[in-house]
Amino acid sequence: MSFRTYSTICVLEEAKGLDVGVNYRNDKAVASFTKAFATVVQRTTVEKLKNTQFCSFTIDGSTDFTGDDLENIYIRTVHSGRVEDTFLHIGCAESGSSKNIHEHVKEVFAKLHITDEMQSKLVGFTADGAANMQGHKTGLATLLKAEWPHLVATHCLAHRLELAFKDAVKLTNINMYENSMTLLIGLYYLYHKSPKQKKALQRAFVMMDFKASIMPTRIGWTRWLPHLDRSLSAFVKGYRVLVYQLQTSSHDNAKAEGFAKLATDGFLILYLLQLKAVVSMLMRLSKYLQKQEVSLADAYSRVAVTMKGLVTLKSGKMSTDTLNDLVAINLEAPSLAQFNPDDAIMEWMTSSTGRRLGYSRKRKVPEDESQVTDMTAPGPSTSDEGEATSDMVSDKEDLQDCSDDEMNEEVVYHMLKSFD
Repeated sequence: MSFRTYSTICVLEEAKGLDVGVNYRNDKAVASFTKAFATVVQRTTVEKLKNTQFCSFTIDGSTDFTGDDLENIYIRTVHSGRVEDTFLHIGCAESGSSKNIHEHVKEVFAKLHITDEMQSKLVGFTADGAANMQGHKTGLATLLKAEWPHLVATHCLAHRLELAFKDAVKLTNINMYENSMTLLIGLYYLYHKSPKQKKALQRAFVMMDFKASIMPTRIGWTRWLPHLDRSLSAFVKGYRVLVYQLQTSSHDNAKAEGFAKLATDGFLILYLLQLKAVVSMLMRLSKYLQKQEVSLADAYSRVAVTMKGLVTLKSGKMSTDTLNDLVAINLEAPSLAQFNPDDAIMEWMTSSTGRRLGYSRKRKVPEDESQVTDMTAPGPSTSDEGEATSDMVSDKEDLQDCSDDEMNEEVVYHMLKSFD
């Protein structure tokens, strides 16, 4: 918000009955107020730095609306075992080279009168993996180590996760991934830039009894994985309506026709469902790594748990028929609130795999009576019918549903669970 709106805000506050006075109601006054507040806040930051034994700093680039490159600097300190990340400074270096950024950092330290503190307490540095930051010959980390030989330079964990995901995608099916991104990005811009298409989609949601319109969302913002996860969730939840509206508009809109073909490609849909399961886990890891209080030890444990979860996604097998059933239920069935299970229950009871009413699984009585802890508790029957073990079906045999076509059952299970 521009400082020039301050005078208008004062007028609105007066209309509410607040006495704001007659002086200091222009943009120059609010600029001086802001400077005073910032000075007080910076004093608190400097005091934190003086009261800690060790510190590190994080630097990352950003761009303002004019296109100028800005460098954000944060200080990490520890007080009584509590880790704190505190904003220190944002400003422009002369250029994006490591040398000029290094000079900019030292100027900031001198401006805030913390050069001596940083000289004796700085032990760590974190940035993204750009060459001007982590370069082995002339990167900022190398220039800092020339002055602080003990400095530990760390590649930002959240950035490394993004790069690892992109590398993994390139090693799998890059064409399918690119088609998926083309579909998600194209749907966002189709409805974001065309009011006509947007209103048509909203009417389709109302016609199909959705409580709210689930519009396609944008991917590729600053937190890339969380935005991709949100975009995939919106696509899957609104899939039926999106396909209906795209097919309806395809008669007079070439873009809608192309997106309708992609959205009805069975192989692409299966890929998106699998991608959603993987991205959901990585998204939670990404958000965790961005927390202020996270340490390298915490991050290592969380990464190990996530890796175990990803391995679990590969451990199941599923027949093509079962996969087809799950995808059909997820994409075409009505919502849980509108679903009537009576027909499905009757279909199951009359099928060859259904069970009669009152059926309960019979369990064997332990041969060694010492294994029974409570003889008075109700247990399995020992009648002749109970001894007919040939009619029993083990849990493993009852749940087995595999074929030569390998597919991840856990992927679809977690995906269905997250879309309820």
